[in-house]
Amino acid sequence: MPQPDHTPAHQIEQIDLKQAEFVQLLTERLRAAARATFEAVMEEELTLYLSALPYPRTEQRQGQRNGHYRRKLGVGFGLVELEVPRSREGQYKTQVFERYQRRQGTIDQAISAMFIHGVSTRDVSTIVENGFGQPMSASTVSRVFHKLEAEYETWREAPLASHYRSLYLDGGYVKVRYGDQAERIALLFAVGVRLTGEKELLAFTVGDTERNDAWSAFLGDLKRRGLVKVELIVTDGNAALLSQIRHHYPQAQYQRCVLHKMANVLARIPKRWRDEVAADLRRIFYQPDRTQAEAQVTALVQKWQVLFPEAVACLQRDVADCLTFYAFPPKHWRALCSTNIIERVIGTLQRRLHKMAAAFTNEKRWLLMVYAVLRTLNLKAMSVPQQEVSPTPA
Repeated sequence: MPQPDHTPAHQIEQIDLKQAEFVQLLTERLRAAARATFEAVMEEELTLYLSALPYPRTEQRQGQRNGHYRRKLGVGFGLVELEVPRSREGQYKTQVFERYQRRQGTIDQAISAMFIHGVSTRDVSTIVENGFGQPMSASTVSRVFHKLEAEYETWREAPLASHYRSLYLDGGYVKVRYGDQAERIALLFAVGVRLTGEKELLAFTVGDTERNDAWSAFLGDLKRRGLVKVELIVTDGNAALLSQIRHHYPQAQYQRCVLHKMANVLARIPKRWRDEVAADLRRIFYQPDRTQAEAQVTALVQKWQVLFPEAVACLQRDVADCLTFYAFPPKHWRALCSTNIIERVIGTLQRRLHKMAAAFTNEKRWLLMVYAVLRTLNLKAMSVPQQEVSPTPA
């Protein structure tokens, strides 16, 4: 059992003071070491650039040194003031830092990450000053974050591959605060799987998930950016979306999300019977091939049709589209039979936005925040052999 600490208060203060002095001394020595290292590297760079040491006159010399200028560079443990060498002709540029860079890129990344995770602009500024030794105004923090604007505009217009193995489409709602009011905003999402197996977020936009024109514009934009062929499209069965899939990608196979279909069927089953029917439904989607899955459908219909005709009819309406995944390699069935990948994206987005204290003043600002969150997602790739042959429609 730990014993109580009876160290006198004045000794504790001395210990804390010594720790603070040690940290300060260590930080100063780290900055000194960084300065010496950077300056040595830059001097060597200039020597190689001029093909000569500072004083010797040789035929190989390509120019003359012209003293130094001072500049500050932010590193992980504070500001380092450097003596940067110059060439007389002014053509030498060091590779130690980008021209006019005032902070290392990692610091800018940290600023953006804190902002994205809901830390207020003022608090970010305080954290940066305490952590990196650099005073920073709230306006500077905002400028760092809004560097994402150019990246976002480039991403949303970037050309897409012409052929994707599969395409996941779904809509979801996020809560966005305007002043003191919280609004539910509908977003449309598209995630694609390349022929090599890499998953990527292709697009998102504001749009009513139940409107044909919203989905038509969304799919039309994917085609405009170059996506012309998709082998399989996975959705939750939204009628408006399905009609536009048939219009824009009529050659694609269609997979209805089995989790959504099971939920729809079970919603028509009394609670006391629900577990048993759910077990029969799951059995359909865990068979070694489509033939045996269809046999399970027949068995379920025979077992429950008299007792629950509405639920059975709900299943029969879409069961063929629910079984499309069986035409693909078995190792991909779990990934292809549902829209879980987009559900996880939406869930992450909802959690991140919920934590943010800042209210959004306009649509452009919160869409930028949505992008800032989504760009940090790591979508796990599917394992796809290079020689794998794509299935042909039945």
